[in-house]
Amino acid sequence: MKIPIFKPDIPGMKKAGSFIYVLLVACSLSFVFQHCSRKKDNAASPGAVVPGNEIAESELPKGKLVIEDDNTYRPPVNKPVSAVGGSDYHADNEEGGSAMPPTVSRTDQLKKVYKNLLVFHADDTMEVNLPKLATLILARNESLEKATLQVLEESNATDDKIKMDTTMDFGSRMKAKLISFGGSNLDNSFEIEPLGSDEQSFRNGRKQLVWQWKITPLKEGQHELKLSVQIIEKDGEAVYLPARNIPVIIFAKKKDILTKFGEFISNKYEWILTAIFLPIFIAWLTTRLRNKGSRNT
Repeated sequence: MKIPIFKPDIPGMKKAGSFIYVLLVACSLSFVFQHCSRKKDNAASPGAVVPGNEIAESELPKGKLVIEDDNTYRPPVNKPVSAVGGSDYHADNEEGGSAMPPTVSRTDQLKKVYKNLLVFHADDTMEVNLPKLATLILARNESLEKATLQVLEESNATDDKIKMDTTMDFGSRMKAKLISFGGSNLDNSFEIEPLGSDEQSFRNGRKQLVWQWKITPLKEGQHELKLSVQIIEKDGEAVYLPARNIPVIIFAKKKDILTKFGEFISNKYEWILTAIFLPIFIAWLTTRLRNKGSRNT
């Protein structure tokens, strides 16, 4: 008796086996991938324990800085300036001795009153052989504005440039001279004529001293003069101190045509008027005499 043997459907089994094989491979790959990812996360975590004596390095997440700069704006703190530090300004030469800030406006500077004030003016551009006035003022307890206006007015100034000094000490008697820079009488580039004495005194309550010079450039070009101011007496006693020398630069140029014509007219106007009106008068007189003679005949 033969026992019947079951024979499976081979084509169906092949299809089922292929599907199961693919499924197993996919599961295996998925398991391996998850295991590797979990291992990597555990290694990257700060609390991961590494076997042995190795020390695990903890990595910071991306975008996290180890040290972050604090750029928060904080307003400055105003601290008082200590006089010990030498930063305070002491206006020793200002009337009343009151302190003023280091930076002052032009208006405040002009109106401020100084204990000792030197102001000098001479036109920085002149014409050859045309005299001008140079003026020096030494004043006590005077404002720069008032002294400047006075020195410009008395000099008949064509510009408003001045030389000033507020640091010089004044004595009871002062001496001032305006000379050529070399100090030699042989220098014929400038003619300087003082209009008064070189020495003046602050006595009897006098608060201002004024010097004037008539200066005439004799040559073209740039010339340097020297203003010399010196204390010769203080509190009734003679003082021998070096003079304060201030350079004065003046540029001399040729006279223009209009200036020459004006000078010629002003110097020769009598002759010009005579030359113009004398022929006219003679012609008028001659005509009058002729007319009178013709009427008589």
